[in-house]
Amino acid sequence: MRFIHEHRDLFAVALLLRVLNIGASTYYAWVKQVEQPCDRDVVVLGLLSNIHEIWETSGRTYGADRVHRQLRRDGIGVGRKRVERLMAAQGWQGAFLRRGWRGGSTR
Repeated sequence: MRFIHEHRDLFAVALLLRVLNIGASTYYAWVKQVEQPCDRDVVVLGLLSNIHEIWETSGRTYGADRVHRQLRRDGIGVGRKRVERLMAAQGWQGAFLRRGWRGGSTR
């Protein structure tokens, strides 16, 4: 499909579809899907912007749990695992404490 879309200026789409034995309805359904994102993708983009804003405001210290809590406080109903998945896909993670051994005597 991408090949046809990239070469539609050089050749007639009908000719390319006939040569590649692809139905016209299949191609145009693909074009519609590519040009218009589905509702879920639009929601994900909105969530990502909210998540990024919260994460940046926290100084990049909030992890998925805290971001999820803040979203809930802001009235945005979203699952914690979805927040985790979206943050991980973007490479965003919270700060974490590195705890060493507690000092103590070994007598």
